Amino acid sequence: MSELKRFLLINKIEGISYIILLFVAMPLKYLAGLALATKVAGTLHGVLFVLFCYQLAKIAQRSFITRRESVLYFVLSLIPFGSFYTERLIKSRLDVEPSQVFVDLKFVSTANTDVLNLGVDYGDNGPQVSISGAQIPIALPFTIGEGGFEDGIIASDDPLFGPFGGN
Repeated sequence: MSELKRFLLINKIEGISYIILLFVAMPLKYLAGLALATKVAGTLHGVLFVLFCYQLAKIAQRSFITRRESVLYFVLSLIPFGSFYTERLIKSRLDVEPSQVFVDLKFVSTANTDVLNLGVDYGDNGPQVSISGAQIPIALPFTIGEGGFEDGIIASDDPLFGPFGGN
């Protein structure tokens, strides 16, 4: 669990314990005479408040929040229902749509039909037949447009080959 998620969880639990202490345990102590209610709820809330302060200092130290925000979140933890507002503030800051990245992608297919070179030369010495294997092309068999790889790239002028041909 990340530090920020842990902080949000402790913040929520601490806020609930504070509400229980103020609106359940205190009335039970003063209206019904049950002092044990504030001892239990007060001890639990005290432990959770110390954990809240520790986690708040930890996320402030790791620069998840600014010093001003950490003071604000501490003050909000002293106000009933303030911890729920703290959670809302943090989530609104985190729940932001990331900026979009545009990727322009083009697929280019090329064909090297010179797998086997068979040549017949009708020269002065009579017909000469030669056969050789494929050659490694020095340049790619297409031309690059003016601005780089753009829409003007055609892999082959021959309609049987290239991206628009039947291969």
